[in-house]
Amino acid sequence: MANSGRRVASDAKQVDREGKIADVLQLGPRRAQTWKIDNPAGALLIGPAIRRDLHYHATPNFVISLDQPLRLTVNGRLVTGGSLLIDANTAHSSEGGPALIAWIHLNPLHPLEKFKARMRQIEQGCWVDHSGASTLRLSVSAFLDEPSYPQDLKRVLHDFLYIEKDPRSFADLRIAEAVAMLDAEPAEPISLSDLSRRFRMSESAFRRQFKAVTGVNFRRYRLWAKLKLAAELVHADRTFTDAAHEAGFSSSAHLSFAYRSMCGVAPSTMLSIMKDGIRPSDITGLSLAGSRLSDSRDPRTGLKTFGRASRSPQKLPSP
Repeated sequence: MANSGRRVASDAKQVDREGKIADVLQLGPRRAQTWKIDNPAGALLIGPAIRRDLHYHATPNFVISLDQPLRLTVNGRLVTGGSLLIDANTAHSSEGGPALIAWIHLNPLHPLEKFKARMRQIEQGCWVDHSGASTLRLSVSAFLDEPSYPQDLKRVLHDFLYIEKDPRSFADLRIAEAVAMLDAEPAEPISLSDLSRRFRMSESAFRRQFKAVTGVNFRRYRLWAKLKLAAELVHADRTFTDAAHEAGFSSSAHLSFAYRSMCGVAPSTMLSIMKDGIRPSDITGLSLAGSRLSDSRDPRTGLKTFGRASRSPQKLPSP
């Protein structure tokens, strides 16, 4: 078990020849439990619930707590639940807490009708308590117990998200191709006028159709694609400044501003978590600095609670 954990942690540093992150990747040390698992409908990430300021995602975002109810402010209203779906362009923030969570930035082309039908809408752009969340929660918990074998989690995730075929096949093929171009070459200066000419549409018609299909305007999705590339480059050990320029940002300050507006947290905070663990200032309710995972389980569900075993806090380096 210990050897497999070390092997996975070592594999986390591997990047293939195209510079893409492996489909199962540990992004941080074991105490931070930050993982990324790729999926056609959107990558699943597992990590701590950190403090996030008011922000608006460019894609729908599904969040599930692995140990205790989530608490987010959505459109100015406090929302709680075991799982939450937040639509693109929906204002939300989080005070953080001791929870360990899994979240998915969903592919904007992936249909959500079946997904939303298994949840309750309680606010504009927000749904809670997916009826099948316990299956995913159990699978994520099992994966964290033995991360060397992600196949079961990937299969459950596939079924959970109703992946029947390529998400692009559900959408207007012109917009699907435009999204694919932005994802493949986010640093290229692809403009709305370029794409509207390519697909023989007026700019106004392309703009309306792009937002109708993806839920977000063209400019914001292009920014999201650039941010994803910048994150991959930083993980591949590029400097923050180099990553900003290679992803098409004018400066590292431009990248920082865009990241904070899209994700509600400074990129330096996320980098610190991925590399050094969690600082007390990043999370409320519990100091995780220098802590380790306990093996306690909820007696009602049998789920691993991911409580933190008590240990004297250690000062972590600032990002």
